Amino acid sequence: MANCEPTAIGTHLRWEGLLGRRVLHRYELTEERLQKPGFKLASDGRLTVSARQPDFSHTLPPRSLVVFADYDLGPDAPGVIDE
Repeated sequence: MANCEPTAIGTHLRWEGLLGRRVLHRYELTEERLQKPGFKLASDGRLTVSARQPDFSHTLPPRSLVVFADYDLGPDAPGVIDE
């Protein structure tokens, strides 16, 4: 999700069709973090969604890009390739 605004935006997300539970890792990139020397992108939080609790709220920081993924990639991981 992207927030191009200079202020934070509250969101509410709901995952449909979950049969079990899923751990989601949050990757959050802001202008401030990107400009820090030695910046490396890594998951900075995680949460669990399930068929019983498929939704959650999250506040998008100003001018940010936020991704929730079930991949836990470290800053030196080569990434994910879909074959």
